[in-house]
Amino acid sequence: MSYYQLLRLIVRGWWRNKLFTVVAWGSLVIGILCVSLLGAFVLHEYRADKVIPDGERILRLTQQVSMGEQAATTFIYGPDVPQIVSAFPEIETSTRVSKRSKVSVVYRDETFSIERFMLADSTFLDFFPLEAVQGSWQEVQVQPDAIALEEKTALRIFGSSDCLGESLAMTVDGDVRPMVVKVVFRNPAQALLSVGALSLSAGSDDGEACFIKLREGTDLDKFRQKFAETLLPTVLGKGHLDTQTLHESYFDTSVQDLVLRHRSLVILVIGGVVALLVLLVACFNYLNLGLTRLLDRMRMLHIEVFAGASRKDIYRQLFLDTCLMIGLAFICSFLLMNDLLPLFNRLMDVELTMGYILSYQVLPWLLLGGIVLAGIPAFFISRKLQSLTESEYRWFYQGKIRRLLVSCFQGGQFVVTLVLFSVFLIIHSQLELIKKDNLRFEGVIDVYVEKDWGPPVSAWMEEARHWQGVKEVTLSETGLFEESMAIIGKSGNPEDIVWIDMVSCRKDFLDFYRLELIDSEQTARLLPATAYPVVVNETFVKKFVPDGINPIGEQVSKYLPDEPLFDNRTIVGVVRDFRKRSLSESVWPLFISLNDVSSADVQTLSVRVEEGRKAEVLKQLRRKWEEVYPDRTFVYQDIGGILEEANRDVVMLTDILSLYAAISLLLTFSGLFSLVRYTVRLRQREIALRKIHGASLGQIQWILSCSYVAGVAIAFLIAVPLVYACMLPWLEHFRYYVPISISHFVMPLAITAGITFLTVWLIGYKVAKMNPAEVIKRE
Repeated sequence: MSYYQLLRLIVRGWWRNKLFTVVAWGSLVIGILCVSLLGAFVLHEYRADKVIPDGERILRLTQQVSMGEQAATTFIYGPDVPQIVSAFPEIETSTRVSKRSKVSVVYRDETFSIERFMLADSTFLDFFPLEAVQGSWQEVQVQPDAIALEEKTALRIFGSSDCLGESLAMTVDGDVRPMVVKVVFRNPAQALLSVGALSLSAGSDDGEACFIKLREGTDLDKFRQKFAETLLPTVLGKGHLDTQTLHESYFDTSVQDLVLRHRSLVILVIGGVVALLVLLVACFNYLNLGLTRLLDRMRMLHIEVFAGASRKDIYRQLFLDTCLMIGLAFICSFLLMNDLLPLFNRLMDVELTMGYILSYQVLPWLLLGGIVLAGIPAFFISRKLQSLTESEYRWFYQGKIRRLLVSCFQGGQFVVTLVLFSVFLIIHSQLELIKKDNLRFEGVIDVYVEKDWGPPVSAWMEEARHWQGVKEVTLSETGLFEESMAIIGKSGNPEDIVWIDMVSCRKDFLDFYRLELIDSEQTARLLPATAYPVVVNETFVKKFVPDGINPIGEQVSKYLPDEPLFDNRTIVGVVRDFRKRSLSESVWPLFISLNDVSSADVQTLSVRVEEGRKAEVLKQLRRKWEEVYPDRTFVYQDIGGILEEANRDVVMLTDILSLYAAISLLLTFSGLFSLVRYTVRLRQREIALRKIHGASLGQIQWILSCSYVAGVAIAFLIAVPLVYACMLPWLEHFRYYVPISISHFVMPLAITAGITFLTVWLIGYKVAKMNPAEVIKRE
């Protein structure tokens, strides 16, 4: 039998079983697509540091500080770096890097913000080799006014990457600098280090982060041990510093860092597991429907044998059938992948390309999976099926073995669906906790002004209050996020540093940010009669006030006697703790000084904007800014996005799991619909006989549904402990998290069971209403 004849027989078989073929093939396409995208994502992120040459010899320095409790920070005081490096002959070179916020550039009277502007030593390129698209790095390293722009940043500002020699007025922390574009670059290490613009000539004396590169051949473990045991300069004097490899740093989300990006390892684990679960559902669908589809082909296979087909022809036909089905699914999934990749990149905050997916790092794994997925089922089906007679196959399909196999496959689909749905609900609940905290920051814009720039913000604040789209305004020195102070903790140990959030603001600041006073009546009574009133939070009380003592009405210096800044300050209220950072971090002590800040050297205007009117209010702010401060570039900060950015991993998990849970439901119930439809068709004669003997519609529906009731119930019993065991450790890595409740399991059960029984009922109702005499006559 020629391959052309085999192909015709295969296509004819597919056409005769269109529903099963489409559902099985579609399940495979979706399963392969999902596992390929998430698999490529996991490989890309886990190997993010591998794109950096000699990355295994690069270490970054960290030190331990107390931020409510011990935590690592990457801050290294810049002038200390030469002393640190000189103490170790194993160090080949070092670089200091810092990131600047509130950076903008003006080009042709239009202002553009730059989110990640880096200042670094000229040795920066020895650590992170950026690829120059236009220009020469040598000019950027020697000219103080030279700047390098990332290609996307250049396109956003100039509309083209051909912008060498263009002049920009750059505002950095309020200071305006004339800069000239000398390099446009691409960043191969985008996942690890995101750079929008870079200056290499200014150095980084203020510090923030320091990287060292070891000499080739240095024993990494021995050096790290030696480094950790050596007394070196720290923020508190002589002490001990720690080191991290780039790989360790990337997956350490607890470190306080503004330079490198971080990715939770949990994201990769969950991503890989979810991909495999969806592929598992797809395979269950394929196997279930494949077994069913082949039953209809048994008679045709035996006719082919009578017509002269050899066992080898039957073997080749069955093998080719399975391989073609999976091969076409692979091709279609890759075509879809090319279209869906931008959406996936936005969901996962990653920059995958089809070139990377088709590279040697990913493609061999995908091909290996395809060979396994196609080869094993094809070999088994072709070897097993050709040796069975039609009666033997019917006995197998309609007997206990068949029922056991189908029940296992369906039960597996139900387990995966319930697990994905429950995990999604738990993560969504955690996201809702974040959104609840973020409500106090929603729609808030901060505008920062220094005294020597011109008239203070307080001079035109009342005008801003009456603009359309503005709900309320308040005035403070540096806003809610910008200022903090380190003091020695209760132990008196110099290494026991506690960071306090410092806020100096007007009294209406508390209402603006919806801060909840524990005893508002006492605060209202003390506030008018107190010269220098202060409000603290619950964490401040826990850290510095002895247990059982009410600090309201007391001097702050009673609890912090060695800090002159707190002299003559009276605590008039305590606000409940609220979160303004990641849920993985503890709440810091908060010190709010309620003063008239209209004459302060620094002022920050905070504006709360009505929903949907941010662009309109920003135009009004820009217009007023250019009128009052014509020589300064307008810069603002969107406070509403800060907490969401700090918890982007949770947002990302919620988005991807909602998508994959929906895909799992679609696959499960499309396969269920096809299988129930076929099963009920096989049982038409049985249903007709039961009707003749007096069975009611409800009894017939129960007979058809009972196996599915058992399947869903068993799947539920398996899914609950599985989800609980997996999700509890994930939740506990947050300082604040929602408890796992029964609703996280009941809702998926109700939806899964509801759709299942509705499917069975609709198909069973149609058959049960048929004339039993006609059914028996036909059967």
